[in-house]
Amino acid sequence: MGITFSVLAKRVTVTGSVLSRIGRTMAPFYRKIAADLNYARQWTRATRQTDLKEMERLFKRVTSSTMSAGSNSFGYMNGFLFAAPVYFYECGTMLAPGTVRSGAVFKTSIHRRISRAVLPLYSKLASCKTYAAAVAKAINRRSSSELKALLAPYIKSAYIRGIRYEYGGFTISFRYPDSRYFYHNFAAKGF
Repeated sequence: MGITFSVLAKRVTVTGSVLSRIGRTMAPFYRKIAADLNYARQWTRATRQTDLKEMERLFKRVTSSTMSAGSNSFGYMNGFLFAAPVYFYECGTMLAPGTVRSGAVFKTSIHRRISRAVLPLYSKLASCKTYAAAVAKAINRRSSSELKALLAPYIKSAYIRGIRYEYGGFTISFRYPDSRYFYHNFAAKGF
């Protein structure tokens, strides 16, 4: 099963304000996942069971933003509504599409490490309009090299395996020694 936005036919311009809002919304969530083991376990359980109502309830505990939850049991997508031409933007973490085998599970411990790793990035998107605008510009150019240069300094992990442009946004790949699977953290245009 792939990410819900596997095909984008149309080029969409992403703005710095969209990325700032994503940062303001996701940073408190990642902070809570990283800091609160019980909350992180509840989120993992809801993700594995594709319990979207529970995911939305848990998300509301850390932010006032409205989101639309999505899950494939191997990860999650938090979707947010925006004005045209963006309409819908998703952010989440999941096992890399196309690599999942029988018995694979979304792990709380890895989700917490990824959350700690990306928290500085989402905090920077939230707090610095010029930085968010520069990231949006790289996305609109579809430039993986520009995105890597902009995002890498704010991702604190030795287990990063790639940063690239994808689907009107970016994907950050991680591979931890205690998992045979790649995990992706992403912010991308939904449909």
